[in-house]
Amino acid sequence: MVLNQNIKTTVDRLTDELEKLCTNYLSEWKINTDFGYDGSMQNSSGVNVDDSNWKNISLKDKINNNYCWLRKTFFMPRKVLNTSVK
Repeated sequence: MVLNQNIKTTVDRLTDELEKLCTNYLSEWKINTDFGYDGSMQNSSGVNVDDSNWKNISLKDKINNNYCWLRKTFFMPRKVLNTSVK
């Protein structure tokens, strides 16, 4: 008996869809290297931070700072292939 290697299970289809959602993981990051005089990052944490002036980078890019803030925005769907994502 030969099994059909092309038949995908529900788990296969679900992981394929989640993989598609993660394809931009390395790109579209924001970086802030603006430190205060005491070496701390000022006003750079929190959900409502205005990062519109932050530089856009990819995680493949070289970062020439020892300290920085990195931010990434992504949207996780409530369901993928009618399966709840929790």
